[in-house]
Amino acid sequence: MAELRTVGGRDAVPPEHSIIGVYVRNSTLAQIGNAGSEWQMDLVPYLEGMGFGVQVYEEWGVSGTTLATRPKANSMLADLQAGCIHGIAVAELSRLARDERGLDTAFIGDQLKRYADGRLITYGRVFDLRRPYDWKLYQMLTMVAGWQCGDIRNTMYAGMVKSAERAPMFKGKVKVGYKRVVLVDTQARPVSVGGGRVRTTLEKDYSRA
Repeated sequence: MAELRTVGGRDAVPPEHSIIGVYVRNSTLAQIGNAGSEWQMDLVPYLEGMGFGVQVYEEWGVSGTTLATRPKANSMLADLQAGCIHGIAVAELSRLARDERGLDTAFIGDQLKRYADGRLITYGRVFDLRRPYDWKLYQMLTMVAGWQCGDIRNTMYAGMVKSAERAPMFKGKVKVGYKRVVLVDTQARPVSVGGGRVRTTLEKDYSRA
């Protein structure tokens, strides 16, 4: 049986016939089958080793920032309300939500308190969200996950701005009267030997203008 660390004093022995909803989420389809997704799916034998039944809810290529756009997460919460599952498990709380405002995580936590005795399971830890300490810890950890989401977005935005500063980039169909001109980063190795970063810009094509 898997070793279980409890938070807030919850009994380590699971209730008989309890089924836990395992929520697995990755933000991009490219992550399917990678080490991170396998790590999340390993929750299934982990929970079965504790004696729980398992129902898996997989959500691929979906951001965790908004609960409204995640059908599998909403289906899991509906099953929780209907008594089909008796708690939720995630590999880490950022898989459950990356809500910067904290509204979705507060709602999910409230549903767990109301319909599942506050039972939320991660690797090595069982929360009882009805207990003040567990609730505060849950709020803190989900808040950090939301901040991480903001940092990722800001980093991507900064990278796009930096690329635009170095050289204009255009994609798609060229407008009539213009031509596409290839720009090469001369500070890198020549493109002919596999180096350099190729960009394109648009210039007036006076032969067709």
